[in-house]
Amino acid sequence: MKLTWLGHACYQIENEQGNILLIDPYDPQLGYPKIQAKADIVTTSHGHYDHNYTEDLPEGFVLLDDGQPYHGLGFDVYGVASFHDDAEGAKRGANWIYVIETDGLRIVHLGDLGHALSAKQLTQLGRVDILLLPIGGFYTIDANQAVDVMRAIRARVTIPMHYRNRWWTSENILPIEAFTSLVESKQLPTNGITCTHETITDLPDVIVLEYQ
Repeated sequence: MKLTWLGHACYQIENEQGNILLIDPYDPQLGYPKIQAKADIVTTSHGHYDHNYTEDLPEGFVLLDDGQPYHGLGFDVYGVASFHDDAEGAKRGANWIYVIETDGLRIVHLGDLGHALSAKQLTQLGRVDILLLPIGGFYTIDANQAVDVMRAIRARVTIPMHYRNRWWTSENILPIEAFTSLVESKQLPTNGITCTHETITDLPDVIVLEYQ
């Protein structure tokens, strides 16, 4: 399984069959360059332009945007209901956490999670091999909250996302250092990882990818 960070909260997962699942594609007005990717399946965590922009993607993909389960192309996918804020959606609405299983690995993408997870939600997530974790605050949980969520989920590998950098320059959002100052992490000079159920144990607990 190959996982590639395409910037912001967007990831591409390619399984051993060569099928591709794309998570939370963004509108290039966000600041990152236009996404150059094809997809067989696209998941979107909520209806904001920086997480659901599919207009530039080649046609023919299956769109999952309301937590519905999907089984096919070597992927098993389902959503766990959550909120984009700490007021049960009153500020920014709902958010879908997607659990994606392929090649014996379980990947969880938290979308724009805005609150701590309940015991029920943690049970719904189940075992997590790779956690894609927002850390920037304001629109999502912040760095300190993200550490608490990470420890509650207990994923084998955690990859932070949704933070301020040279492409997304919003002053309201925390930079990656706000999170890495709190946890031991490994910066990789690449925007992706490739692993199997057996080799994931060789990876660091927290990985910071480099946008390319």
